[in-house]
Amino acid sequence: MTAWPAAQLGAGLFPWVASIWADGSTRYGLWALGILLDVVFSVVNSRRPERFLAEMRGQAHRLAEREERRVRAGRPARPLPRPAAAVLDPAHLGERLGLFVIIVLGEAVMQVVVSASGHSWGPELAVAAAAGFGLIVALWWLTFQYGLTTVPGAAERGLPPYVALPAHFAMTAGVTATAAGLGVVAAQPAQSLHHGAGWVLGGGLALYFAASAVLGVALRAGWRRIWGWAAPTALAPLGVAALSGLVPGCVSVTLLLAVALWRLVYRPGRTGSEHSGQVRSAGDVLPA
Repeated sequence: MTAWPAAQLGAGLFPWVASIWADGSTRYGLWALGILLDVVFSVVNSRRPERFLAEMRGQAHRLAEREERRVRAGRPARPLPRPAAAVLDPAHLGERLGLFVIIVLGEAVMQVVVSASGHSWGPELAVAAAAGFGLIVALWWLTFQYGLTTVPGAAERGLPPYVALPAHFAMTAGVTATAAGLGVVAAQPAQSLHHGAGWVLGGGLALYFAASAVLGVALRAGWRRIWGWAAPTALAPLGVAALSGLVPGCVSVTLLLAVALWRLVYRPGRTGSEHSGQVRSAGDVLPA
């Protein structure tokens, strides 16, 4: 716990602790700072794994020399750990990533249910609940059908973990933001979305689809998929967010559902690799 790497990796915890005594936007700023510290230290420490492994082996060598002096002094020998490079298990990593997506989608369902509880059911709430649940199911279906990337045929080409993991972070962050927006709409479905709630709702879905579009470019998906499938679904939610202050919240969610359904039903033509099989889980796009 006193080692410098532990201090680095634990630095993001301090803003969260400090936020206990903060209020309003200051608390959200501290949360953002904590996340930023976690991401920055993780990325910086993982950019040169060979150097990190060499430092750990050097430290182990110094410990072995110290232990050898202890043994010569008549003290009992102690087992010392030998550092070795971690081996990535793509199947296990994919299973963990897929489970995390399920948890986030479950949180989205909970947001709608909790926000709608205690309210009298009317046409607006019924539309908002049905459209919100349909949007969650659409996102789940895209992940189930195509895996982490939601790009057809990605399994045959493969996706490096250093690309898949940041994309997974962006896509789950988008789902989380969308879930928060759905909770606001379920609480007041007939009201327009103000004070940034519309941008949280539409921007979250835009982030989800934008990350998928970037993965499509990285995987060299066809131009029809990029411009007719990925790009429109990344831009359309931003248009809905811009209009969210002028229309009822249930209408905004319905428009976002239409965007997600377009992503599901659009078929510009399948390549041979797409006929041969589809990605079934996030692990399918991570090479061995």
